[in-house]
Amino acid sequence: LKVLEGVSVKDADVPLLKNFKALEELRLTDTSNLTDESLAEYERAGKIRCLVVQVDLEEQSPVNPLRPMPVAPGISFQHTQVTAKGMAMLAGHPKIEWVRLGPAQMTEASWKHLPTLPSLRCVIAPSVRITEKEAAHLAGVKYLESFEGELTPGGVRALASCSRLRILE
Repeated sequence: LKVLEGVSVKDADVPLLKNFKALEELRLTDTSNLTDESLAEYERAGKIRCLVVQVDLEEQSPVNPLRPMPVAPGISFQHTQVTAKGMAMLAGHPKIEWVRLGPAQMTEASWKHLPTLPSLRCVIAPSVRITEKEAAHLAGVKYLESFEGELTPGGVRALASCSRLRILE
């Protein structure tokens, strides 16, 4: 079994993932239970690199039905308590192409981890003002193509060096 799709894994069940030796992707349907501690459980089980969310559930809102959903593997931290400590555990994750950040990740320490995701192309940070300091970390994302969020003038200047950036929303 290489892919587990449409699953919701409770923290107590994470150690059982060790039994899936060939598992390459764990496609969660709900990330609201993710915490630094639960990410540590995935790491201890040797499955942190398998963890992805296939569809951004925030984009399925009936309020905005015409908006395209990211279909590439990514992870939403929007309604989680994952902090910079948990994000550090995902450093180097080869499959994460998009992230959705929430209030718990709006620290400089959290933003420093974004450039460590080698496949990251899209960052979504709704309802947050991104300053020059956070945007400077974002500018370090090698393949950044899209950013959604509110930028200060300094944030816009910091992202000006991103040669692949084509969507600012």
